[in-house]
Amino acid sequence: MLAQSLHRVAFSSNLIPEMLAKFGTKSKKLVIDFSSPNIAKTFHMGNLRSTLYGNFIQKITRLAGHEVVSINYLGDWGPQFSMLAFYWIAVMDGKEGRRKRPEPEEWAKMDSQKKVELLTSSYAAAHRMSRLNASFSAKARQLFLEMEKVKINEENIPEKNASSSEVFEALNLLKEWREISCIYLKDLYSRFGVNFDVWDGESNYILKGSNLVDEMILEGKCVRFPGEDECWGINNADPGLSKIALKRIDGANLYLNRDLASIYDRQNKYNADQYIYVVDKAQANHFAHLRALLRIRGDNDLAERIIHHSYGKVIGLSTREGKNDSVDYLISEGNSESDAYIKKSYTRKSTDEEKELLCQLLTQNQLAFSIICRAKHSDFNFSFRGAFLPEGTNSLILLEKYSRLNSLEMANLEHLERLKNLNEIDLMKMQPEIGENGRKLARMILEFDTVLNNSLQKMEPSPIALHLVFIRLSNKVGQTLPSLRILGEPLINALPRMLLFTAAKKVLGEGMKLIGIEPIERI
Repeated sequence: MLAQSLHRVAFSSNLIPEMLAKFGTKSKKLVIDFSSPNIAKTFHMGNLRSTLYGNFIQKITRLAGHEVVSINYLGDWGPQFSMLAFYWIAVMDGKEGRRKRPEPEEWAKMDSQKKVELLTSSYAAAHRMSRLNASFSAKARQLFLEMEKVKINEENIPEKNASSSEVFEALNLLKEWREISCIYLKDLYSRFGVNFDVWDGESNYILKGSNLVDEMILEGKCVRFPGEDECWGINNADPGLSKIALKRIDGANLYLNRDLASIYDRQNKYNADQYIYVVDKAQANHFAHLRALLRIRGDNDLAERIIHHSYGKVIGLSTREGKNDSVDYLISEGNSESDAYIKKSYTRKSTDEEKELLCQLLTQNQLAFSIICRAKHSDFNFSFRGAFLPEGTNSLILLEKYSRLNSLEMANLEHLERLKNLNEIDLMKMQPEIGENGRKLARMILEFDTVLNNSLQKMEPSPIALHLVFIRLSNKVGQTLPSLRILGEPLINALPRMLLFTAAKKVLGEGMKLIGIEPIERI
């Protein structure tokens, strides 16, 4: 019985779907919104946490048989972009000691990462200027109102004047920055094996969102809130909720009404059972407001379908340059750490290109591991300290054990081929003599289906990470390998042992890929 069970694991071509099918999950249609970063801004650890959690959710739900649509909903509209555009156009002219924006030839030669880094630093400078210079702030605000008016009214280009020229220059800049940001983001996503079915953005819902609020004003569902932040909104929608602001009196639309328009658009397109938003826990109030708005509009059923899948924050970073949460910077720092590990520990002959690729994989795997190994609601400090210590609790322990098991298979290909060809009768006759450590390892292998289902129900990867590392399946592999020799052993001993380790490698490899860690065959 044990040999049959291990054989099914070791040689399954669809291990995870087969294991999850045992639990009879009813198929649903799910729309999963995750990552969703702002354009013109470097990707940070908070973005990465949403990305890795969301990617895990889309993978495991697909494997469980659900119909899934994954969406990357870009932050590509708002007054922050008019402020950046106004700073770029009116301030970055190089005059009187001011910063100078790149010349077209220089800009064309920059890669997408360099462009996004420049836009990020320019936004920080624009934000500082906005706080200190009331005139700059007012002009940037007016520019946003005019940009939004063009988008809402779908105006043709008006007669040339200084104001209209600036508005359309700003809109064209924003379009270019979105395209640059998409190139930059797709490169980052490819490193972590992340794909989306749909790329969307706030800018697609400016008109629809504005119209929805105007309808609610006419219907008397919105009231005018006086004060410094005078706006249209809804008061006391649900007990315990603050007022819901939807549109400023000057006509500027707020983020929530674009989200309202987008959920209606998704419902019309997909009619999903659940709309899952993988967003940090600080946004809990936002989604409570969105659900409240839908109820006010009579869409109670749609409100119930919205699921805010929240997670904690990266509250601190320990890097050489202090607090820098840019994932690009963290990858660079991690590559230095992994390079030092390789120089110290790596003995296999390889080219510089192969070593560079290995550095990148080690770094990306550790970044992913630092996120997925924690319970989703936990806040944590990030550091590469101890990330590449062989005795540490890190991604390296998984990679090394997987690599050792792969080497074992490569050294025993004849045994592997024999195992593949065994029939049920052969397996029933097999009497594995694998010792206490081997039996414990076998139990951990065969418990993987329960672990998978637990992860599916919680929609988080940490139970799998706990099973592979902290409950020490990988450690048990290390304890068992020396005591169960294969080379030179008679087939009656060698085949059951080979079967055990092949099944262990299968679970390690499939589990690692599911939680976002790329197995490395030789390390």
